[in-house]
Amino acid sequence: MIELAGDRGCFQDRILKLIAASRIIPIVDAVKPDQLERLVELYYGAGFRTLEIKMDSRFMEAFVSTVHRDYPDVSLLAGTCRSTMDIRRASFLGMDIMISPVFDPALVEYACLHNIPYIPAVRNAAMLAQVMTLGYSVIKFYPAEQEGGAPLIGGFYPEYDVRFMASGGITLDRIPEYLALDNVAAVCTSHIVSPRLMLDDNWTEIEKRVKQAEKLLKESKNV
Repeated sequence: MIELAGDRGCFQDRILKLIAASRIIPIVDAVKPDQLERLVELYYGAGFRTLEIKMDSRFMEAFVSTVHRDYPDVSLLAGTCRSTMDIRRASFLGMDIMISPVFDPALVEYACLHNIPYIPAVRNAAMLAQVMTLGYSVIKFYPAEQEGGAPLIGGFYPEYDVRFMASGGITLDRIPEYLALDNVAAVCTSHIVSPRLMLDDNWTEIEKRVKQAEKLLKESKNV
């Protein structure tokens, strides 16, 4: 990944440092509370030090509490922040970066005014240009696969000097294509461990897929 030109505001340099070091960020969820601890243990053992959980997850607060207590070196991203209340709540819980699946100028303004690390989302060039005028250079591209995937994101470089966290429909086999792009800092995905695997309590397959993700993570950091 090529560095951005110059310093940025609204925590952008600090955010980029964390996101770029993470490379692959699993979105974690569960259907039973005891699954969370086991899943986090698997990801941690595989070398993942950044995890995302959606603000609307049923077990969000229990997850945050568990990670803060047992894995203090893990960074937590608050996904699906759709309101200022979501951002405020995530910040109160001590999460590291708040992320939206949309571009809402009110949320961007709120995060900057309250000194909260925040990543807005875009889905096309028009939205990207708007976000850039507000000082953001670390941006979520969502839903990535639906909107054109890695070829579309790669086409934004070098005209737009931003770095993306790509998310939305990205399966394990698609991750390397995104991470090979100069303007993609990381991939965020819920496709390592799907809701169906959690619902079925299929830990044999879950462990297999986390191992596959571990291999991709190591390869991405050796580039």
